Amino acid sequence: MSDYENQELRRHHARMRKIVLGFVLIVALIALAYDYVIARPSVEQAYALIATRFDQLNASAGPALNNVDVRKLLRKQPSRIFRDGHDQVEVFSWIAGFPLHTHDLYVVYRGSEQPATLLRQSKFAYESSAFINTPGSEREPEEELEAVEAPAISQLASDRDASLDLFDQWDADGSGQLTADELDEDWRERLPE
Repeated sequence: MSDYENQELRRHHARMRKIVLGFVLIVALIALAYDYVIARPSVEQAYALIATRFDQLNASAGPALNNVDVRKLLRKQPSRIFRDGHDQVEVFSWIAGFPLHTHDLYVVYRGSEQPATLLRQSKFAYESSAFINTPGSEREPEEELEAVEAPAISQLASDRDASLDLFDQWDADGSGQLTADELDEDWRERLPE
């Protein structure tokens, strides 16, 4: 091959690279535009639609919004369903501009019976129920006690007992109240005159 043929071949390859890179750039710009003009606003609209309907039902003291109502309202079935503690989460997905990526609307329901009652919703990222204090999510007193570890309870009890023992030592006359003369010298200095 001559130098002239090599130069022509390089020019041809350079033109092909420019065409391919230009095509990839155009596809990426179209995908980005679709993502911000169609996909994201669709999730925003669905979120607003559910919030508006929820507010309307609450204002009229109508029946609570449930998962069947939400599906009808969105005219869409959830792409997946999972549980988060006592809550049922339905995920409604819209295809984003880039492959294998979706924009999601997470709708959280309370109750195991069907239809389940709408509790809350979040868009684009799921907020676990463990980190959100919602009405009805408070634990029962028995569950609270079970959640506290046994060593912590015994530490609290021993701290309380130590404080009572110290109080009993200082309460010389057994009146149940400490007077200035019964306090340690360091504590007496801290009392206002």
